[in-house]
Amino acid sequence: MKNMTEIIHHGDAETRRQGDKETRRGGDTEGLGIGTWDLGIAGRYWRLLKGRDRGTVAITFLLALPILMTVVGVLVQYTLLANAKLTVDRAVQAAARSAMTALPTDPVIGDRGGPAFVQRSALMTLEALSPAAAEVSDDGVTVADALAQVGANPPASYAARYAYAQQATQVTILPIDGSGANYAQDAAPRVHITVQYDFRLTVPLLKDVIGRSDTVAGITGRFMTLTSGLDVQLSHGREAATDGVGEP
Repeated sequence: MKNMTEIIHHGDAETRRQGDKETRRGGDTEGLGIGTWDLGIAGRYWRLLKGRDRGTVAITFLLALPILMTVVGVLVQYTLLANAKLTVDRAVQAAARSAMTALPTDPVIGDRGGPAFVQRSALMTLEALSPAAAEVSDDGVTVADALAQVGANPPASYAARYAYAQQATQVTILPIDGSGANYAQDAAPRVHITVQYDFRLTVPLLKDVIGRSDTVAGITGRFMTLTSGLDVQLSHGREAATDGVGEP
């Protein structure tokens, strides 16, 4: 009987030891997702390293953040420059369409036509790309009022933005193919129109690397000059000869 009792107690103790071992196994591997394997010392080191990973990730993120912001800044600034270049291309196209009819004018009209109309067509396109100038020009007010009279309803800042474009833009008209600049007396002359525009850079940090430091229309900052050109054939001048001997 005594031997039987000892065997039973011995079996109970063995069962408890087995249960404790299983409990320790479960505790060691809990959260690791590796079942009930007993990793022992390796498991303890794994949990220690897992806790340190949080600080490592934070430090890595902080080190990579400036690089990430630089890449984002480059992409944003490149997009803005690409949009600005497309706008300057549209401006020179508007100037070319205006030159086809505005340059072959009667000399009696004088300064009220010709190159002034060509430049105004380019400025009206570049206004959408421009910041507000420190001072509003008379021509900007005139154009804004004219647009309002035809129902275009320009924004309140239109005149100031036009004034910036007026000071930031240079429109050059050069005759080509040996033709002169007397457009009223020339038969369908060809000219090359160039539009140069000082685009203001606005992306932080990156703007200090590219462009030039300047003050345009009362605005101090960094600027980059964008250029676009186009060849255009003008209409016949009103005094152009049609029979080769000077007679209309």
